[in-house]
Amino acid sequence: FKPFFVEGAAMALATSNALPFLKATSRPSDLLDQLPGYKHVIYAGWGWWHALKLNPKQGIENSVNPTDLFSPIAIDGTAFARAFLFACPPYFNVKIPVVSYEKKRLWAQGYGRALWFLASSNDSIIELQRKRVGPELSADLDSGLGLASGFAGMALVNPSSRILTSAKQPAYLQGYAFGLTARAMSTPATFSSWLASLEPSKKQKVKRLVSRCLVEPRLNSDCPTIVYTKWQDDLRAEFKQTEVPR
Repeated sequence: FKPFFVEGAAMALATSNALPFLKATSRPSDLLDQLPGYKHVIYAGWGWWHALKLNPKQGIENSVNPTDLFSPIAIDGTAFARAFLFACPPYFNVKIPVVSYEKKRLWAQGYGRALWFLASSNDSIIELQRKRVGPELSADLDSGLGLASGFAGMALVNPSSRILTSAKQPAYLQGYAFGLTARAMSTPATFSSWLASLEPSKKQKVKRLVSRCLVEPRLNSDCPTIVYTKWQDDLRAEFKQTEVPR
């Protein structure tokens, strides 16, 4: 449970630094220095503070660190939090902010990650939300579903699940691989124990996915959101011939 504790700590530090009367002595960036293996959940927790604002757009626009590839995950965290805090059952609709296309993609990923917790047992709601976000963002919603499955559950996909079709698998698998990689970095002992419990063939598939995601692209003059989403696209193209571990 430590990753979720760290995510909460990042959330609390982001809030305390935005409210001067709390006089926090640390910043979320301090957590990045102290716990580099938790950078994914630190940025996701950072995004929770923006979700609490009436208009999260300004926070989203200012949340990306031009020197850190993973800082766009704060946008994912904002969408995840908005879904949990403000989306109402049974459909859990969340408004997509008016931001750049790449940032909308990160938003859709975070929204998909939230739907894994809120509605993954209801295929019809997942399909409805795919249609609602539209064809330009539905793959990123699927990526979020996979990310949550890999990170929170470290679970293989249920063979009987109707959430996936062959067309949706590359995006889901990319997110799943990202989630497993984040879990391997943050809780290596827990991840290794889970990995040891898998059948040899499935274990090798998971190892290949994680190894591939550890090869990170270099930042260039482009915004990290552009580099991050292009990395996702490149992995999805590679994973077209790869089956989701079941």
